[in-house]
Amino acid sequence: MECNDDQFDALVDNVEEMIHDVRGEDEMTEAELRKYKQFIEDFKKFLYPHCEKYSRVIGDLKLVQLKTAHGWIGKSFKALLLLLKDMLLEGNLLPDTAYEAKQIVCPVGLKIEKNSCMLS
Repeated sequence: MECNDDQFDALVDNVEEMIHDVRGEDEMTEAELRKYKQFIEDFKKFLYPHCEKYSRVIGDLKLVQLKTAHGWIGKSFKALLLLLKDMLLEGNLLPDTAYEAKQIVCPVGLKIEKNSCMLS
């Protein structure tokens, strides 16, 4: 399933249902199911205390999408993440690296492509 930037918010509102439809819990291995459940748990966590706009997954997804869309290298993206992490409230869940962000976003088959997002 692909979405443009205008459809992105609608996509993330239904991410749990879409993952189930695409992958189906019956077809998952135990490890995949564990990752899926962690993804759903992270999807429900606020990015930082009292943040009601972004979950951990949505925040990471939007940041990784920006990195991809603008061709940022890992080093500059890491610097941005560390600055944002320092700027936000204590206890925020921002990742330290692009790798860490992708581990949170991608364990269930979500791939980031330039100017779009894709669930495969």
